[in-house]
Amino acid sequence: MDKENEPAASNQGDDDQASPDELKLNVTAGPSAGTDFCKPGVHRLTVGRTRASKVWVKDSAVSEKHAEIYWDNQAWVLQDKGSSNGTLLNGVALVAGGVPAKLKNGDMIQFGTDSQVIVEVRVAKAPCMLLPCAYDSAVLFL
Repeated sequence: MDKENEPAASNQGDDDQASPDELKLNVTAGPSAGTDFCKPGVHRLTVGRTRASKVWVKDSAVSEKHAEIYWDNQAWVLQDKGSSNGTLLNGVALVAGGVPAKLKNGDMIQFGTDSQVIVEVRVAKAPCMLLPCAYDSAVLFL
């Protein structure tokens, strides 16, 4: 298995984890084409064809609870949740309930038979830190 699609850690994380990199999903094909999903501050996204999903894909070939994308404290990862028509990452089928796959900027996900999504990942900015400064007793913001 190549390093780009290596399995992610099994920790599925909670909302108290480190700040995730910003994730944006651009639907490029299928009934929801032209829709963008960006949920700042969210660590877990359910993907499905119902409004209960955080990523609602209006496509009959997408299962109600199709997949899950979550932040594992190092990267965004994708896991098929037993969908009827499968999930592909860069043309490779994910095993339902199998090891999650790491997502990177530019990846292409296919949910079901028609819906295609391009992944955009932007590295989270480091929080500002206060550092002592040798000049007078000033503080330097980075």
